[in-house]
Amino acid sequence: MLELIGALAIPHFFAQPASQLDRQNPVYHEFGLKDDAKSVDFSQFSTQLRLDVAEPLIRLHYFARYFQHHLAEEKSAPFYSAGKLGDHLPAGTGPLKDLAEMLAEYQEWLRELGNNDRRFAGINLDQKEFNKMVADKEIKVSAFSFNKGLTESVLRVELNNAVGKSTLGNPDAPRVLRWIVEAFDKATTKAVKEKLQCN
Repeated sequence: MLELIGALAIPHFFAQPASQLDRQNPVYHEFGLKDDAKSVDFSQFSTQLRLDVAEPLIRLHYFARYFQHHLAEEKSAPFYSAGKLGDHLPAGTGPLKDLAEMLAEYQEWLRELGNNDRRFAGINLDQKEFNKMVADKEIKVSAFSFNKGLTESVLRVELNNAVGKSTLGNPDAPRVLRWIVEAFDKATTKAVKEKLQCN
């Protein structure tokens, strides 16, 4: 948490108007969570911090989970063939190797954050259901409706839409990493906005 807060201080400082940077009349800022708890989730963040930190981190988590556990099963999906992903998966070699390694390190980082004295528990790391991955904001679903919340099939549709309505094009090997990140960026942005309603 201290690393996160320290890192956020940098863009906060640069966003200050020149009038607040006067050495004669310095302005001091403090940061605090809503509760002094040993286990911190996104509900303890301010509204702005939730938008700045929680939403991108949640989107990254959805991306990582889908990439690691569902992407290889999507061989018949339009986005899979549009990205020529069959040529680049499994991600143990080739242009997606670095992405696979980075996402594995991200999972380890989350695990380490959960083991600290003041532990970060905003993401349910081992949760398989997308609806329950955000600790303080479970996506409610009804057994009596067609709305199943956020599922891998919803993300598949959003990925197909992201690829179908964009200028991403069919990537060659050097461009596939950027292509897949852009596709997931569009898909997770829409999924979080419509299903999780983070803000």
